[in-house]
Amino acid sequence: MVGPAKPKALPDRLRGLAQRLAESDLPDLWQFQQTHFGATSRQADPVFFAWRFGRHPLLAAAPDRQMPFWLSRRDGRVVGEQAGLPMLLQDGERSVGAAWAIDLMVEPEWRLRGIAPALGKALADSVPLLCGLNISDAAHKAFRRAGWLDLGCVARMARLIRPLVAGQAPFGSQIASPAQALVSRWVSPLLSAGDAMILPALRAGSRWEPIEAFDERVDAVWRRSAPHYPLLARRDFSLLRWRFDLAPHAAAYHRHYLTRRGEPVGYAVTRMRGHSLVVVDYLCAPQDVVALFAHILTDARRCGAVLLVCLAQPPAIRHRLRALGFIRKSGPRFMVHPGPDLPELPGLSDPAAWFLTDGDSDLDHGRA
Repeated sequence: MVGPAKPKALPDRLRGLAQRLAESDLPDLWQFQQTHFGATSRQADPVFFAWRFGRHPLLAAAPDRQMPFWLSRRDGRVVGEQAGLPMLLQDGERSVGAAWAIDLMVEPEWRLRGIAPALGKALADSVPLLCGLNISDAAHKAFRRAGWLDLGCVARMARLIRPLVAGQAPFGSQIASPAQALVSRWVSPLLSAGDAMILPALRAGSRWEPIEAFDERVDAVWRRSAPHYPLLARRDFSLLRWRFDLAPHAAAYHRHYLTRRGEPVGYAVTRMRGHSLVVVDYLCAPQDVVALFAHILTDARRCGAVLLVCLAQPPAIRHRLRALGFIRKSGPRFMVHPGPDLPELPGLSDPAAWFLTDGDSDLDHGRA
C-alpha cells in the first residue's frame, strides 16, 4: 500500500470547468458518450443511464435528488465527464455516505489541460468518501497527485474446474499457454476427484436455494454477516434488488440463498463470462464461506465452466478459498479519496478491512 500524496490545489484558471449534470445537458451528453465510449456502449445507452441513476434507491431517497454526475463544457459543447455511483459504506453500526468514481472521459484534445482534475475534484468535494476500482495506470498517477490513497490490487481468486485449452481465454484477455494447458490436464482430474469426495461433506447441513429475485429475507443475511467485515458497501434488500433484479442485464445473473434450518445465512450471484463462472457478489459470515463456495463449485461443474473466479479481499475469505483449491491472481486496483467531512474510519487505509466483490462499483455493469 502506498500512502497519500498531498493533493495539489486546483489553479484558479481551472476553477469552474466542472458543472453538475442538468436535464438540459442530456442530449449533448448522449452525443459525447456515443462518440467517446462507442455507440453500443453501456454509457451511451439511455436504458442503462436510467437504471444506474434514475432508479438508484439512494438517489431516490436523497433530499435534493441530484445526480453525482459532472460535465465540463468548452465552447458550448461537452468535452469531459465524471460520474459517481452512490453507496453507503458500513462501518460497524455507522453508515457513511460515499460513491464509486466511474466513467471518467475527456476528449483527447482537452487532455492534460486540467479538465480531468477539475471533474475529479468536483465529484470528490460532493461526497465524504470517493472510491475507485479498476484504476488504470494513467489514472493512478493522476489520482495519487490528487491525494487518493492507494490500497493496492484486490485479490482475484481462481479455481480450475476443467482442463484449459491452449489459445483459449477462459476469463478476461489472458490466453492459456500450451504449458498451462498441459499442467491443467494433470491437475484437473485430481481436483475433480477431490471435489467428489469432499464437497458433499462440506455442503452437509445446508441447502442451496435458487431464487428468481431477491426478497426481504436477504436483510437477515445482511444483519448477520455485516458485523464480521469492518468496511463494506451496504447490501440490503433495496440495494440488491436494484443492483441485480432491476438491471437491464438481470437475466444474466443466477441467484441463490445458502440456508440452514430453513433460514438464509448467505447469498451468491453468479454469471457465465466466456468459459468461466464468475461469482459477481456474495455475502455470508466467515464460518459459512466454505459451505457457500462448496455449493458454487458444484454449480460450476454442472454448467461446464473451465474456471470459477471471484474477488476475495478479506484474508479470512482468501484463506478459506485456498483450502478449496483456489489460487490468487492479480485483480483490479483499489483507491480511496477521503474528504474533509469524512468521520474517522479506523480501517480506511487497511486493504484487509475491506470487503469487495465484482458487484461493487461498475465492474459488472456490462450487458448480458
